[in-house]
Amino acid sequence: LRSYIMAKLLWDTGVNVEKLIEEFHEAYYGKAAGLMREYFELLHGEVRMPPRGLGKHIWIYGVPDYSDHFLHNARDLFQRAELAAENQAVRSRVQKARLSIDYVDLLQSMRFEVKDGQYSPSDLQGLKARFEGFLAGVRRFGITELHEDSKLAEDERLFRTNVKSYRVETLENPSFRIDVAPELSGRAIRIIDKRTGRNILRRLDPGEFENPDTGGLALFVSPDFYSSSYETMWQLESRGGPRQLTLAGSSGKGFKLRRILRLPTEGAALDTETLLEATGAVPVEVVLQSRFEADPGNIDDALVAFRRQDGSLCEKRLIQPDEQPSGLEVYSGRELPDGQWRLLPVGKKPFLLNLFQKDQVERSSLEWNARTPHRVTLTVWSNKRILAPGERLELKTSYRIE
Repeated sequence: LRSYIMAKLLWDTGVNVEKLIEEFHEAYYGKAAGLMREYFELLHGEVRMPPRGLGKHIWIYGVPDYSDHFLHNARDLFQRAELAAENQAVRSRVQKARLSIDYVDLLQSMRFEVKDGQYSPSDLQGLKARFEGFLAGVRRFGITELHEDSKLAEDERLFRTNVKSYRVETLENPSFRIDVAPELSGRAIRIIDKRTGRNILRRLDPGEFENPDTGGLALFVSPDFYSSSYETMWQLESRGGPRQLTLAGSSGKGFKLRRILRLPTEGAALDTETLLEATGAVPVEVVLQSRFEADPGNIDDALVAFRRQDGSLCEKRLIQPDEQPSGLEVYSGRELPDGQWRLLPVGKKPFLLNLFQKDQVERSSLEWNARTPHRVTLTVWSNKRILAPGERLELKTSYRIE
């Protein structure tokens, strides 16, 4: 608002605003001002509407979806601007501005991939060295936060804790290949439909705060429907050939878990069975949730459809004109899906089918987001129970491409 008022006052008094901005740039960036002005024009060109720009929407939180043209030319302009700077003061201002591009490069390098039975960034050791160099540069300029609500020390802790190589267990049949990282909350990180080569789970944005321990298909335990999940440690318990594995989960909250993931001999289907047993000395309140974060493809055409338990039909078109491109809906009681629901492109196939046993499920939730990267999350919640020592709670779900 202050910037707008200042510009309005300058405009009304006949001041040449473009000339004034140019003078500000020259005062701050010295002999590097021309190159820095080129950089800012290049940056603005990413979001200006055609024909003056590319018309991109740069969403908050994720890594900006800059064009390769922009990143290549931005690096070149910064390199030339540093050389053009007439003294260290001006050079430092250029280097500080360049941190934003260095940060984008760093985050892009934090994309995890599956290779040779491991889930890790492509150049893990090089990434660690770049991260240390970036931190040194950030601290040199007195920067204490890279994003809101998190101090630099927390980013540093998360990087050193989470950015490493994780062992991958693979399930496979003629139609599906499923990669599971037991250490990452026991989650399936890829489900490849071999008939199309498509990963039906959404691909993580490397800038996500919890990367890589987020997304995918995973099972969580909470005290109720509104609380954060209990911290649970998962590990591989056993393999049942190429199509089945069993994970064991443990927690200091008084329960243990066994989770089976199984593929049929043929067909694009995954069946899961989770059994929780109370092992503490006192009763424990628990609810299980199976969360599937899908890649919807063209989310503008995505539709979620199911028959409610009261017999009525629900067809939810996710993206509507003049509405927010994201949302959350919770279903319970007679509004619950009648044992299955589908995510599909409008009027097209194939589609994702999620099945569950009605007597085991108390509620479900649908969440969608058209910001980069697009995602649709289907979550089913077990009945909420207070389990006495030795009592059990079970949840079975299936995911199919049909």
